Amino acid sequence: LGHSQGTHMTTRLIQEVVEPDPALRERLLAAFLLGGSFSVPFGEQVGGTLATIPLCESAEQLGCVVAYRTYAAGLPPEGTSNAPDIPGNDVACTNPAAPGGGSARARGAFFPNFTHQEAVFPKIDFGAAIDTPFVVMRDFYGLSCQTDGDGEHFLAVAPEPDADDVRTDPIDVMAPLFNPGFLGLHVLDYNFALQDLLDAAAAKATAAGL
Repeated sequence: LGHSQGTHMTTRLIQEVVEPDPALRERLLAAFLLGGSFSVPFGEQVGGTLATIPLCESAEQLGCVVAYRTYAAGLPPEGTSNAPDIPGNDVACTNPAAPGGGSARARGAFFPNFTHQEAVFPKIDFGAAIDTPFVVMRDFYGLSCQTDGDGEHFLAVAPEPDADDVRTDPIDVMAPLFNPGFLGLHVLDYNFALQDLLDAAAAKATAAGL
């Protein structure tokens, strides 16, 4: 698992230690490398940041990578905020809710009901008194891989509640922190699709006989 700088560090570990070693590569269930600049050649699933380890195309697939950057639908990346690590490549986008392609609703988004950095990431207003440390919103957000103005992929998030769903979106995508020319929804890369990521990890463990 990695995120942001952690993704760059984990990627380097895989490049230098895991990928060159067939025995270690065989033991790799998957790498979740979110919020980085992981890339592949346009139209390909492998051959970019990692030469031989592909992007995951199913929850059960082993020895693969889940990678994406998150932005609000309708607010695609701007400037160089979604640049790939290898110029000329496509930024990888594995939709955790639909790894084989297409769009789907996230099974469960987990948001903190607290903050340790009020000035940077204000506490989320859920519109109700909640005394649990986290709030789970199931089947509320739609996830899809889309392209920005440069043709690079990103994971787009949009509220897609059922017609009779009375819940409202607690995430203010217009907040300065979420500026698409800066970070987009970077700090919430894991949160929106956390249930799908947990389910994928469990499916991979089962597929490996663990």
